[in-house]
Amino acid sequence: AKQAILSKMDYQGQEVHITLNNIIGELKLPKGEITLKADVPKRKKLIGRQVIPVQVFIDGVPYKKVNVSLKIEIFASVWVASHNLRRHHLVGKDDLVQKRLRLNDYMGEELIRELSLLLGQRTRVPIREGKPISSFRIERPPSIERGDRVTIKAFHKKIGRAHV
Repeated sequence: AKQAILSKMDYQGQEVHITLNNIIGELKLPKGEITLKADVPKRKKLIGRQVIPVQVFIDGVPYKKVNVSLKIEIFASVWVASHNLRRHHLVGKDDLVQKRLRLNDYMGEELIRELSLLLGQRTRVPIREGKPISSFRIERPPSIERGDRVTIKAFHKKIGRAHV
């Protein structure tokens, strides 16, 4: 099942640990050469506790289908805050450090793993030291700030040009 999962999923640049929890149901095997074929569902990523159907073959002949309970843990190096970052802080290299984390703990968050996607961005919310940087927590800084002087040029068919 492990090889089937690794071959069907894109875990590029990540370390994957797969642990067998148990086989659901009773499985008594007769003598013969045993081979297994896992039927891995086509999902973007398998993570956490998963139940995978496995076909058992004895001497090349299908014998029984069983469900196997697995725990899939994914580890990767991600960028985390090197110190507490205030809201609207402009992110620089000194604000970040790489850390190996278990991604299962951050399911649903899009953690940013490329430094170039973080530098020059602004924090949307405060980020505590050691917390990973996700796409939700940062934003592109605005082009203008409160108090900036701007010129607005507008054009309307009936009025013509107007400068404000």
